[in-house]
Amino acid sequence: MSPLRGVPAALLAAAAAAAATTAAPALPETRGWHRVTTGEISVIGATSARQTARIATELTRFREMLGRVTRGFELESDLPTVVVVFRNDKQLEPYKLDAAGKPKHISGFFLERPYRNVIALDASAGHRPSRIVYHEYVHSLLQSNFERLPLWLNEGLAEFYSTFEYRESAGRVEVGHAIEGHVRELAQRGLMPLGELFDTTTRSPTYNEARRQGVFYAQSWLLVHYLVATDERRTRFGRYLAALAGGADPDASLEAAFGGVQELTGALREYLRRGSGHFWFAIDEEREPRARPEPEPVPPGEVLLELGRLLSERGPDHAAAAEAHLLAALGQGGPRAPAFTALGFVKESAGAMAEAAEAYRKATAEAGAGAEAYARHARFVVERFIDDNPEATGSFEGDGRLAEARALFRRSLELEPRGVEALAGLGKVLLIEGRDPAEGLAVLSRAASLRPFRVDVLHDLVCVLAETGRARAAWAMVADRIEPLDDGGGVARSARNWIVAGIAQRAQARLHDGDRPGALVLLDEGLEFVDDVELRERLEYSRGLVAGDPAALRRPVPVEAGADTAHLVELMNHAGALANQGRLEEALAVLEPPLAECGNAALCERMAAIAGEIRDVLDHNRLIARYNEAVGLLNEGRREAAIERLRALQREAGEGKVRDRVRELLERLGER
Repeated sequence: MSPLRGVPAALLAAAAAAAATTAAPALPETRGWHRVTTGEISVIGATSARQTARIATELTRFREMLGRVTRGFELESDLPTVVVVFRNDKQLEPYKLDAAGKPKHISGFFLERPYRNVIALDASAGHRPSRIVYHEYVHSLLQSNFERLPLWLNEGLAEFYSTFEYRESAGRVEVGHAIEGHVRELAQRGLMPLGELFDTTTRSPTYNEARRQGVFYAQSWLLVHYLVATDERRTRFGRYLAALAGGADPDASLEAAFGGVQELTGALREYLRRGSGHFWFAIDEEREPRARPEPEPVPPGEVLLELGRLLSERGPDHAAAAEAHLLAALGQGGPRAPAFTALGFVKESAGAMAEAAEAYRKATAEAGAGAEAYARHARFVVERFIDDNPEATGSFEGDGRLAEARALFRRSLELEPRGVEALAGLGKVLLIEGRDPAEGLAVLSRAASLRPFRVDVLHDLVCVLAETGRARAAWAMVADRIEPLDDGGGVARSARNWIVAGIAQRAQARLHDGDRPGALVLLDEGLEFVDDVELRERLEYSRGLVAGDPAALRRPVPVEAGADTAHLVELMNHAGALANQGRLEEALAVLEPPLAECGNAALCERMAAIAGEIRDVLDHNRLIARYNEAVGLLNEGRREAAIERLRALQREAGEGKVRDRVRELLERLGER
């Protein structure tokens, strides 16, 4: 029921991370780089000033054109996009290595990250680099607006928009030019059934087998081309996208907008037979003055910083390379706050938590620290708190780390009020602390409005709604917004557990205040809408305890001499509240003394079971703490001491997740 995590997420030690990290490449040539920034787009290139400026100008016009094609639906992004343009494949190669240190056969890639989107591309690929830029940029916008999108539509839109051209001399933008390879592919192989196209996922042979992949991309492009080829269809297409953004079923929405599969198949075949042309939009220069971004040279330290950040965002496999770039950036006078922020992320990804903490502290101590530095530092502090308090839920207001994280998140939001990561993080901190639910509701609602498909944000928003007594609304939100996005069902289950626990706790609070009727009303209201069998049983059990009804225990309860059912119920509910707050030792101290002279067999059996569960959690936490101590020894370079600690822990842990983690780490260290 925790809004945090059920088990502490101890990262594998630096030794394990180092084994999977690719070697640091030689530092790049840093002369001759240029930067052009326009709006949310920043282009940094090893290309000429003119070519860098042209890419930035075209991207600006590209953004202006999107809403005209998807009429009625605007593709928006509140994240900056950084485009790193390499002169050729040789220059790009060190930045596209796979986990084994071998270069991938790609001419560019896109990374969607919490604080920015990144596109890297080889300017020498093809006759112009723009198609790669546009294709990947569309993917970034689609991912900002849709949690899920049919694969054909995702790739079809990206391919369709990739043909964009800006004709400055004519004062217009063009889109929909034929892609010769796609036309040739369809002419040779024909159309695949639309049902197969619609059912294709990233795991389908249609997408992964080279021979079939060509038809998939070509037909996805053609279908999108057909759907937006006229003013009337563009309007319907905009409504279709709006329905998808609202969570509507893709197939049903497409049929509602454009007809059934049979009708659409016939229209598409005729469209392919007749051929299609591009279309263009004039630019109103008075209303939309031409953007003329001026390129500027980029100092070596900033070049190294951007490339180091690019590597850091590739993942832990690139930690050594990222660190080499970032340290070199600092050595050559690069911006200190973003360099230390990226270093903190690199160290954290590698499991070097002490070094990560130091880097984050240095980042936020710099005068020029930005919103990302404060938000990453705050998130790091919260994650470490959660590792130490995996079941923490409320009444942690006095913890200094949470106060520190709260202040860091607030500072981040002062610098960037729309920062989703800071809003989500601040909301989580307020939820953990159990303070100011009104503010928690406000910041999480704001985060959910900016990222309506983030299940972690929706989960915490549900928790706050439950905390503020709006359990019915919270339950509906789980069904309407979390369940459709939750593949494994774990987030929805956690949220529902939280709602039911909240109802029981508020009922207990009323009972403690002497308002038994009010407590029963709360529980009865919950039973009206809670339709999960197990959770209903928990509410019914709680109602029976509040009502003092032994039948709720599902067995006859002999009321023997000396038994005080109401008192035992109060003690058990109080212990439950302590456990839900993470105060497990205190909860155990409440439960164990009455068990020695308990006159209510069934109720005390239940209390003993709860006490046993709490002891199991405490034992688990103790094992996790010892595992983390061993990881700390590894991070300090004390390999033999760490292995000795892990072997002892392996003998003691028995079967379970801790033993599995210990065995895995020992194997990574070459110990059996």
